[in-house]
Amino acid sequence: MRRQTIGLAALLAAWVPGSAAAEDPVLFLPLSFEDTRFIPRHDGQDLPPAMLLPNMTSAAPMNLGRGVAPSDFNGDLKRLAADKDAVATFGYDAAGDMRTNAVYAHQQIDDTTLWGAARRDTVSSYLDGDDRNIAYGYDRVNVQGAVKEKLSPDSTLSVFAMRDAFDNSRLPHYGIDVPRLERWFTSSVYEANPSSGPFGHVTGGGEVTVLSYGGDNYSLRAPGALALSYKARWITARGLVKGEFDKGPFRNAVTLDASMQRYGNPVSGNWPIQGLAQERLPDVEILRTGLSGSSAFDPTPKDHLTAGLRFDAARSHADDADKTPDATGTNASLYNVSPQALWNSYYGGERKNAPVDLTASGRLLYRHDIQDGALKIDIHRDVRIPEAGERFYGSSGPASVVQVGDPELKPEAHHRVDLGAEQGYNGWSGFLTEQATPGSFRLAAGASADRVINFITADRAHGQGGILLNNNAIIYRNVDATVLGATLDGGWQIAPHLGLSGHLDWTHGQNTTDSRALYQIPPLEGKVILEHRESLAEDLAGSLGMRLNFAATQHRVDAYNSTGSGEDTGGQTPGYAVWDLFAGVTVYNHIAISAGIANIFNKEYHPHINPLPDGPTTQPLEAPGRAAFVMASVGF
Repeated sequence: MRRQTIGLAALLAAWVPGSAAAEDPVLFLPLSFEDTRFIPRHDGQDLPPAMLLPNMTSAAPMNLGRGVAPSDFNGDLKRLAADKDAVATFGYDAAGDMRTNAVYAHQQIDDTTLWGAARRDTVSSYLDGDDRNIAYGYDRVNVQGAVKEKLSPDSTLSVFAMRDAFDNSRLPHYGIDVPRLERWFTSSVYEANPSSGPFGHVTGGGEVTVLSYGGDNYSLRAPGALALSYKARWITARGLVKGEFDKGPFRNAVTLDASMQRYGNPVSGNWPIQGLAQERLPDVEILRTGLSGSSAFDPTPKDHLTAGLRFDAARSHADDADKTPDATGTNASLYNVSPQALWNSYYGGERKNAPVDLTASGRLLYRHDIQDGALKIDIHRDVRIPEAGERFYGSSGPASVVQVGDPELKPEAHHRVDLGAEQGYNGWSGFLTEQATPGSFRLAAGASADRVINFITADRAHGQGGILLNNNAIIYRNVDATVLGATLDGGWQIAPHLGLSGHLDWTHGQNTTDSRALYQIPPLEGKVILEHRESLAEDLAGSLGMRLNFAATQHRVDAYNSTGSGEDTGGQTPGYAVWDLFAGVTVYNHIAISAGIANIFNKEYHPHINPLPDGPTTQPLEAPGRAAFVMASVGF
């Protein structure tokens, strides 16, 4: 299922603030306590994850074949970047001849704070664990800047801008390549602590995201029997006003936000048809506004309770629903079908192309602090309105390329409970900290249960209830589903400079309406890291470690077009265990180097989850085989 999230959600997933050299830049509008605008889907996303200030100089380059990128290995670079006002990084990874060049700088001038960063990653084909060449690659240039101005003793204004551009992205696991993809993002955030009035803290501002791309199946690969080219422009604009105030023992917040999203995605044919072939997303517009409120209260010094409600109103509309393509050539009549006619033929009636959604969501969070630990219970009702593609896809043609949204899909309602507990023992102070006590350790565990009403599933047209055709075309339906999860996380300070950490995830998904496994659910998977850090001399510190990245066999799949959705295009996936070796050194607190060997035993494997872009036809992608890597940063 292809996600249309092109703005804040994708960027927030990559944003890890924490520069000690300066106050963190404000890049985004704040999230509300209960915020349903960015509910993540369980099955991935379309857009590459972003790299943001000041992580630009320490983030590993993207390689979709790796189940877990080697970002664990760059701790020395991260620590250096968090302590410096200017950093330059150079890197090389043999898994695709990946080359990285990045710079980051920060400057304080009176009441003005400036940040800037630029990075280029160049990636080529790589060899998998069986020495087969995987024709992957891209050229990425990312430029960012931020400014924070202190307008008065009680108010600030922050402005951020980013251009993230990919050229010649070759995607061997997908039906098309992307010769061009550009993502622009800009935001402005005003914050104030009024000396009078009802609010003690006020935040307001706006964000705009623009995504533009061109894709085809012939520029970067051998032409096939059908040549199609895709063009798209996706725009999101958001605004927000948030007020925070205290009333007795209660800490309260009220947020009003609004957004406009527009999607256009025409598809043209080159052979054997020519001209406009599909109005894939027929000039879709989604207008949305939300009102949310929350209140936090501490009944005792160790007990913390927060509750919140959110109400959303949204109107979605496809302006070009009745536009009929004008293709010519062989079988052109299969393509010259308007989106409205396509929706009607699969779902019946005259499908409404301007649905209105009114939804209510809520959240209750309770945390109880214990000595060196905490217990938590988090109860949600989160309602997600259908995305543009789920409602309005209008991809006509032969059944093998048909993808049809349903404008009358219902919103997806999650009813979720999360339980969590963590506890430190024997004076635990963090993993390999300077204050770490040998023999100390930490354990954390969590469990979740999510009952989803009207889960929006991609499926195949089998003439099932509500579907008029039986031709295996990709369609969208509402079903009910259950998703269960559990996590286990821990750390152990074995000796003064030696630590062991581990993480384990388990997820179980079931489409309860159709009595089959939910697609694109990861298997039991985890990682274990053994690392040694020590000062080698007065101005020299080093680290050495090994990581085991593993996954069990995933046999619960929805892999067959003839009986299910076929979303698990790779079928069952075997388990694997991959070992990585890494080392780092910091010199005079100005130079940091991370290096190592990933997949040291040249294991042949691929993760179960489909890599970007995520869609019903995305194939598994073999992971890189044995590859050496190095990244070096210089900071001042």
